[in-house]
Amino acid sequence: MKIKNSHKLSHHEQHQIKQWLAEDWGISEILKRLKEDFGKEVSQPALSYYSHFYAKEIQIIRDKINTEVENVPISQKVVRQRRREEILKRYMSKGELEKAREVLNEAAKEMEVKTPLISMQQNNNNQETNIFENLPKEEVSEIDELFRAIIERSHAKKLGALEFAAQSN
Repeated sequence: MKIKNSHKLSHHEQHQIKQWLAEDWGISEILKRLKEDFGKEVSQPALSYYSHFYAKEIQIIRDKINTEVENVPISQKVVRQRRREEILKRYMSKGELEKAREVLNEAAKEMEVKTPLISMQQNNNNQETNIFENLPKEEVSEIDELFRAIIERSHAKKLGALEFAAQSN
């Protein structure tokens, strides 16, 4: 990898770049962090080449991150709701009704039925139209749940990646 300031990247710096690529940081974000954290500058084409050259290693790191995130209990909705239930019981037994109400509201908010994420689309007049209107409702619901799970998993991955990076330092 060519470096503008003619200093080679250390093994640690190379590993950090692979980590950032595995965490799906954007190229511009990586270039900025590389300069801020290590005082190094790399050209965008060099970083793109690097991402392709080390694609297998980056994928291994990404798979490790994903596996770790899947094993974090709090990233699963059922676990979060069970914990809320435990907290709710504790507040109720202490007579702390306002705190108990807050816990119930949090649980309700997470469980509430939402407008399907994938079935609405803005047209030129800023009106929503259902792009899946010809599909059976069950299929739209199933697709929407899958989409929500992907989003939730993505958020959990990012949180897990941040924790993983914090533990690595």
